[in-house]
Amino acid sequence: METLTVDKTQREDELVYLLEGEIEVMLGDQKMKAVPGVMALLPRGIPHGFTNVGNKPSRLLDTILPGQFDNYFVELAGLFTRGEPSQEQNDALSRKYRIKYL
Repeated sequence: METLTVDKTQREDELVYLLEGEIEVMLGDQKMKAVPGVMALLPRGIPHGFTNVGNKPSRLLDTILPGQFDNYFVELAGLFTRGEPSQEQNDALSRKYRIKYL
């Protein structure tokens, strides 16, 4: 499975708390396997991401500080309700929220 690494590191800190499943958390050059009950702090200034590595779906709580980044997910969900978003739509939304997928 490919890791989705989002470089939104200039403005946001992220806390990820795993409820179910297994994920791999990437912080800079470090990788850590997380199981339920593990919380990972992903501070601004360091590229980070996570991916599901288990054989079933994972559930987690993801807190992004400061707020307002949640609007990115609202807009992204809106794109998916109209079908698969184009690369141009994804790129425009990423530019709007100043994020970069690595």
